[in-house]
Amino acid sequence: MDIDRILLIKTYPISGEHMKFISMIKSNWLSGLVTIFLASFLIVTHLRLNQYAFDDAFIHFRVARNLIENGHPFYNINEMVKVSTSSGWTVFLAILFGIARLFKIDNNYPMIVGITNAAISLCGMLVYTKVVEILLSRRLSLIEKILFQIPNLALLLPSSIGLMETPFALLVAGLGILLLVKSKPSGFALLGFAAYIRLELLVLVGLAVVLLLLQKQFRPWKIALYLALGVGPFLAYDLYFFHTIIPNAIVAKSIVFSIPGWVSAFYILVHSLPALPFHQALVSFCVGMAFLVIVLVTAFSVLVIGRPRRLTDTWPALFCLWSLFIMGGYILTHALEFPWYLPLYTIPLLVACFTGSLSDQAKRNMIFKSMIPVVFLVSVLSLASTYWGSTMNPDAFSWFGTNARVKVYLKTGAILNEEYPGARLLTSEIGGLGYTFKGEILDAAGLASPEALKYQPLTIPDQRATGDIGGIPPGYVRENMPEIIVTYDVFAKALLSDDVVRQYNVILIPALLPEDAIYSESKTIWGSKYLYVYIRKDLPISKKISALGK
Repeated sequence: MDIDRILLIKTYPISGEHMKFISMIKSNWLSGLVTIFLASFLIVTHLRLNQYAFDDAFIHFRVARNLIENGHPFYNINEMVKVSTSSGWTVFLAILFGIARLFKIDNNYPMIVGITNAAISLCGMLVYTKVVEILLSRRLSLIEKILFQIPNLALLLPSSIGLMETPFALLVAGLGILLLVKSKPSGFALLGFAAYIRLELLVLVGLAVVLLLLQKQFRPWKIALYLALGVGPFLAYDLYFFHTIIPNAIVAKSIVFSIPGWVSAFYILVHSLPALPFHQALVSFCVGMAFLVIVLVTAFSVLVIGRPRRLTDTWPALFCLWSLFIMGGYILTHALEFPWYLPLYTIPLLVACFTGSLSDQAKRNMIFKSMIPVVFLVSVLSLASTYWGSTMNPDAFSWFGTNARVKVYLKTGAILNEEYPGARLLTSEIGGLGYTFKGEILDAAGLASPEALKYQPLTIPDQRATGDIGGIPPGYVRENMPEIIVTYDVFAKALLSDDVVRQYNVILIPALLPEDAIYSESKTIWGSKYLYVYIRKDLPISKKISALGK
């Protein structure tokens, strides 16, 4: 019997189709293992490093919590100010907070958002991988998937670990693109939703509308209908609660911050590629030049050399224009950029670069094809550094140095909330402090307190060192005489030289908690050794807050 089976195998060898099927099964199995490995990596890094989230993340958290607890998405309960620029994200966070409250795990809310962001980032990676495969009209090999997915995660990771909304916005946008590439107009509803998570994605909406109208894929009324379905609920939400759709944060930043366009351009050059565990000037220069080459070569190859013959051939050009328009917008508006802005143009640039380098036109373009391995190498080093930071030395995480201050804010705010109920707290960073101090916050930078803007902007260099600092105006302090002021001296140059501080006792709290100070050589935040806590002299000084002091 066994001999007969052997003879049958020899007589009827496995066909080419069977070999392709076996190869596909093997490839899917290996891809699954890679996805599981990356999912494990994301879970570990988010669980260990979410404590170093960005301060701005907690602004959204406070708004979301107030929506659930008080029924209004206001930063201060009784002040109708649209602080958040992302209504879509705060509504999502509110739903997440409501679920956490239902199961009585809301005390671990930042960790819950971290795990959620890990899942969102993984899903976004898979969605954009599928988009690339559709644009190339073929399945990616395992090596090609890894070459794309590792940079994708490396570009998203800081904003994801930092508990910001960018990964969610890009996931929703990616799903919308996936539907549109498959000629499903419902994709416009998702693009509209994505634009209400990050306003910059209006660029993508406009490009997609123009492209598909030119291609005559959908009738204008159908595009308008689906966009209305995506945007309409959030427009109604904003108008009902705030009577405006314009975030006050946009107004405040345009008044408070003043930086030249070349600074925005320099930031884009130096910081757009995944962060490396090296901080020398030469490394920054090389990274900046590498990114400039990637942008120029991708734009020339995709927009000039490429000749679209099908609808899907035009999408790499759309991704490239999406990236270029957002970068150009930041430079032209002299925007003060933050790390969670970067994926909004680097992810579409990665898609354009990757699809362009694997297209038929680029087969002989070795310069174009060589950029992918370069980005991959930088991304591997960045992810390795982040993993090392999550398991061994937090200082290896690129944003440990500045984000460690948020832990000090959280701890200080919790004690002040307990010791001074009903007090008003004035500060220039309203995230971590505002999350644990649940009373009224006076925002010296004007994002949550529009009345502060009449004292802004502070002069340079007399009242603040540079135009990217939202300092505390002494006039605003004198007008309100808040019970508590909390700030680092980088924000308090004008305040420290004014007589109004004589009305307060000051407690100096080390800039870093002991658990973080052991990993920092300077033990400072932006050159500040201490967090200044001013308590008005008619109030007692809390023993608990004094215990935090030096």
